Amino acid sequence: MRGLIRTVATLLVGVAVGAAGVYYGFPGLIHSRAVAAAEVKLTPKPFNAATAAVVTEGPIESNLAGAGHYASVTLSFQVSASALAAAGGSVAGSSGSTGTGSPLLDGRIDNLVTDVLRQTTYTQLQQSGGVSALKASISEVLQSVFGPGTIGAVYFSKLVTQ
Repeated sequence: MRGLIRTVATLLVGVAVGAAGVYYGFPGLIHSRAVAAAEVKLTPKPFNAATAAVVTEGPIESNLAGAGHYASVTLSFQVSASALAAAGGSVAGSSGSTGTGSPLLDGRIDNLVTDVLRQTTYTQLQQSGGVSALKASISEVLQSVFGPGTIGAVYFSKLVTQ
C-alpha cells in the first residue's frame, strides 16, 4: 500500500512540475520555430532587386473600358522571393519561365490585371503617361497579392491595343 501511495505521489509531483515547466518556461522554445515561420508568411521581406524573382504573366487579353477597344498584354515584374513563396508561388518555377509556379496564383494575377484593363479606357492609354499609369495600377494590384513594398519594376514585353 505504501509503495502505491509513493508511486502515485511521485507521479502527481512529476506531472505538476512538468506542467509548471511547460507553462512558465518552455512555450517560447516549443513554439519559436512555428512563430518564426508564421512571421515570414505574414511579413515578407521587403523588395530587394538582388534577390528578387522575375515573373512573366500573359498574354492577358481583355476588353478596355468603353466600347470597341481591346488590349493584350504580357507583363514581367520583380517580386520579393519571400513574398512569392508566402503567396504560394515558387522561385524555381518563376525565374526565366512563365508564371509564378502556381496555377492558382497565376489565375488570381490574371484576373486582377484583367480588372485593371477593364477599368482603363483606350483614350487613357493613348495619353502621355498612360502606359506608366497602367503600370502603376498593375503594381498596386500585385502588391495586394504579395504585400506592400514587395514589388519592383513592372514591364510590358507586349502591349497591343485595338
